[in-house]
Amino acid sequence: MKSFLRCVFGLALLVSLIAWNAPVLLGQAEQTSAETAKILERQKAEAARQADQAQAQTEAKKAQQEIEEVRRRAQIEQTEAKKALEQQRAETQRQMAELEIVIKTYALKYINPNELMQATRFYVVDSTSFNNVLTVRIRKKDIAAFEELLKKLDVERKNIQFQIYTIIASRGPFSEDYVKRLPNKPSADLENHDLKKVFDELKGLWNFKAYYMDNPSFITLKDGSGPVSSRLVSSLYDFDIELFGVQIRGDEAGKRPISVGRIQLNQNTAERGATLIETKDLSIKENGYLVVGVSGFNSLYSPESLALILIIRAEIK
Repeated sequence: MKSFLRCVFGLALLVSLIAWNAPVLLGQAEQTSAETAKILERQKAEAARQADQAQAQTEAKKAQQEIEEVRRRAQIEQTEAKKALEQQRAETQRQMAELEIVIKTYALKYINPNELMQATRFYVVDSTSFNNVLTVRIRKKDIAAFEELLKKLDVERKNIQFQIYTIIASRGPFSEDYVKRLPNKPSADLENHDLKKVFDELKGLWNFKAYYMDNPSFITLKDGSGPVSSRLVSSLYDFDIELFGVQIRGDEAGKRPISVGRIQLNQNTAERGATLIETKDLSIKENGYLVVGVSGFNSLYSPESLALILIIRAEIK
């Protein structure tokens, strides 16, 4: 019984203590809760501050990177602009150097200096020559092209032999008096088979009945020769022929046409001279015949009107 009472008394005492301390404990709990809330608020504020600071640092870093990128691009552009300027200066200097005029001297082997200057006048500023030595004032940029052309032109020229035939033709028989003056009898056809082929191709254009082929003439000149005048071999008449601008075209042997700028056949008489045939810009096949022209022809030895036919054959030697 005593034990029970002691327990009851102890329990009552504990309840009394708790009841007495309850306000204090409650106050402490409330204080602790408030402090905890403050701590949480401070932590939350600190976390927000740190987040803002981290974002600010990130934005600052991004801004710094953008600035560095702008600087890098500006440096690249500056470098490229400097490089472009240097290239432009170098190109300007190169062009100025190419426009510089220099003096060069060449010893020519085959070509005439005047003929060379005519062909290369677009490259040379001016020139002087003595015999076969040519001195030119030329821009540096034109030297390579000039020397390349010089190499092509200053070569040994081939000989071109022109066989020239003058044929007297009539639409009727020659008069007896005229025939007496001829070294050989005229015929109704040509004995030269090659010439006959040429005439056969043109029979539809002409209606000649009699032909007399005078003595052929031979003229040999160099490729590229200037004006050449030569008297023809003739048994009856005084003819001379002029050839201008003779050139070989092409390189394949046997198929190289010969161009002639102008051919002029003249008859010289005691009274005056007369141009019978004048033809420009001709092309004669190598080893071929060409009818250069046909002209009316009055002869003192014949009362009837005659025709003069000029045929040329060209052969490259």
